[in-house]
Amino acid sequence: MDKRERILEVAEELFLTNSIENTSVNQITRQAHVAKGTFYLYFEDKDELVFEIVNRFVDKTIIKALEKASTEDWLESFFKTLIDFYCREPAVLKLLYEPLFLQADRPDRYDEKLCHFAPLIDRLVQEGYRPESAKIKLALAMETLGTLCFLSIILEKPAPIEKTQHEIIRMATSVFQKGGL
Repeated sequence: MDKRERILEVAEELFLTNSIENTSVNQITRQAHVAKGTFYLYFEDKDELVFEIVNRFVDKTIIKALEKASTEDWLESFFKTLIDFYCREPAVLKLLYEPLFLQADRPDRYDEKLCHFAPLIDRLVQEGYRPESAKIKLALAMETLGTLCFLSIILEKPAPIEKTQHEIIRMATSVFQKGGL
């Protein structure tokens, strides 16, 4: 395994265990057995590293959820699969959604994140949606679902996920289908 990959793997493990805020570049380089200068050869800063790790999780999460989604009512099934995954892996949910709020000064990163929705957008285009419309609706639905899951799973607000899951799926589906609630 090369040094860059080792940095990514160690950082992912530390972020999931300690959180992003409680992990330093020094900790990452120490555990990856690389010099601090080596870290900066591959990544501009910790934010860039976080962004790359988040993108990897987005790809994995979307692919897993798409594979498990049934063909009938696939969008609703996809949302349910995502919620089930987030319930099993709350640390991943935190990793996916905390950086969005921490990197408000980098809107270009959000655009890059949308590129990871390509498999979903392709499926929607095959069903007759225009690409731009599919992208906008999907982004709104995914952010609605992710934010509400973050609140219910991580903070248990307004209530734990067991009490909100059905409503979250309904809302995300409604946001997609109607462009709003």
